[in-house]
Amino acid sequence: MRRPGPAVGRRLTLTSSVVAAVIVALDGTVLTVAQPTLRRDFGARAARRTPTDPPPR
Repeated sequence: MRRPGPAVGRRLTLTSSVVAAVIVALDGTVLTVAQPTLRRDFGARAARRTPTDPPPR
């Protein structure tokens, strides 16, 4: 059985990287679109904390 040449490995690496980048971009888009609905459904609200705030109880 012959080993695939270096060009095959490069193509596989490039293809994997591109697919991973698309998945990350799609994930970010889905979360951006879904966030208002998730906030409404779970009754969440934005809260800002600073490092000097005491821990929540």
